[in-house]
Amino acid sequence: MAKFINFNIVGGYDLVAAGPDPSLDGDNLVAVDSIVNVKAEAGAGGEYNVVLQLDGLAGATSCRVTCGTGALGTDAPGANIPTASTYLAQMKKAVNRAITANPGGVKASVILPIDSDDPNAKYDQALRVYWKDILIS
Repeated sequence: MAKFINFNIVGGYDLVAAGPDPSLDGDNLVAVDSIVNVKAEAGAGGEYNVVLQLDGLAGATSCRVTCGTGALGTDAPGANIPTASTYLAQMKKAVNRAITANPGGVKASVILPIDSDDPNAKYDQALRVYWKDILIS
């Protein structure tokens, strides 16, 4: 298993400030050893989140990562949610796959699946989903 999982944010959007935040763009690492639990849920604004429960040893107890279907920083995640009925389960599966991937490696990226209920669907750029926000608290 890798030492860190990576959430590569595209078109960063700060949910708390409700606006674009380019400082979120790019790699965002979370130490695998600090993750206690993984949960996927719809947030209060309708956005889709993965919530990682952390052990708190480094002071943080939670990490919320939000996705959306828009690549621009102005694309609010709550207004651009995936439409696949099984998408929350797919998000959790993607995070768990990254946690257990890359034995002996340093970093494993969490790659979101396309917005489709069909696990055998052909890749379609129009169905792409992006990580938009991360909040570690």
